[in-house]
Formats: sequence, structure tokens, C-alpha cells
Amino acid sequence: MEKQFDKILNDCLEYLRIRFDLLKLDTTDKLARILGTLVFIIVAVLLGFAALVFFAVAATVLLSQCMPLWAACCVFALVFLIILAVVVYLKKELFINSFIQMLYNMFFEENNKELEQDVLPNDRREERL
Repeated sequence: MEKQFDKILNDCLEYLRIRFDLLKLDTTDKLARILGTLVFIIVAVLLGFAALVFFAVAATVLLSQCMPLWAACCVFALVFLIILAVVVYLKKELFINSFIQMLYNMFFEENNKELEQDVLPNDRREERL
């Protein structure tokens, strides 16, 4: 009886170790995805900003052919201020909601699919699809 109890206890401890290792791996995977996405977004924003600066300088020089240089600079400053106002007004829809949706999909959608595969029998899964 004591041997069976020890075996059950050892099996439970091994199960807990395996689940803890799985939790660490899953957390590491999701953190790596978040950091990879964050680095991609930062690089894309920086490259987009550089392209926007070069475009603005070229367009300002082109526009300065029709008006004084200071007026062309003022026109593009006004355009950028309008764009900034629109981005600030739509910040929740553009940035916050999309970032939260990405995190939700990353953390919960995959877990729901894994849970369905582990818990639901095949015929029940087909009904849900």
C-alpha cells in the first residue's frame, strides 16, 4: 500500500514538473512572439518615418518652385499637423484596440484550440465547426 502511495505521489510530482515546464515553454514562446512583433513594429515605424521625411523634403523642394520656400515648408507643416490630429483622435481605434486584439489572439485563441483538441471528442469538434 505504501509503495502504491509513493508511486502515485511521484507520478503527481512528475506531472506537476511537466506542467510547470510546459508553462515555462509556453510563456517563453509567447514572449518571443510579442518581442518579435514589437521589434518589427519599431523597425517598420522607423523606416516609414525616414521615407516620410524624404518624401516631405522632396515635395517641399518641388512645391518651392511655385511659391517661396518658407511657404512650402508651412504647407507641409500644416499637412503633418492635420495628420497628427487625426492620429491622436483615432489613437484608440488605430493602436490600443489592435494591440489588445493581437495579444488576445496570441494568448487565448491558441489555448482554446488546444483545449478543444484535448477535451472534445472528434464528433463534437466537427459540430462546433
